[in-house]
Amino acid sequence: MNKDSGPAATPKKQMDPEGGFSSQALLQQAAEYHQQEDPAAALEIYNKIITHQPSNAQALSMAGIAALQLGDYDEAARYLTASLSHAPENWMALNNLGAAYREKGELDSARDAYTQALRLNPEYENACYNMGELHQQLEEYEDAERAYLKALSIRPDYV
Repeated sequence: MNKDSGPAATPKKQMDPEGGFSSQALLQQAAEYHQQEDPAAALEIYNKIITHQPSNAQALSMAGIAALQLGDYDEAARYLTASLSHAPENWMALNNLGAAYREKGELDSARDAYTQALRLNPEYENACYNMGELHQQLEEYEDAERAYLKALSIRPDYV
């Protein structure tokens, strides 16, 4: 895609009709970049939101996902940890934090994050699957099998 198509080529500060900062408009624009598989552009927009609203848990969490997609696991963990300080019950952010830790080789921290995600939502198939991946990496094959089977019992088409 060329830079002139799709969402604005260079994100600009979005204003609401009364002249205030509109994080919703920017979140939507960033989501479009995510859908177009452009996490770098999405991250740029999330950072604009975070600059104006440092406690915006959604923007922090989505910035963490974008950083994960870009392979910047330290930055992903930083964003996700910040998001969780504002929304500690966000099991999806905990799951993504676990993924960042696992990629960094911090396997105990990854296990803790996945465990917390599953404590909050035992039916979250992504966390079940990721816990299975962690168990497999640790050569805990019976635990890995249980976690994978749990993910499949929740969503039979899970691959």
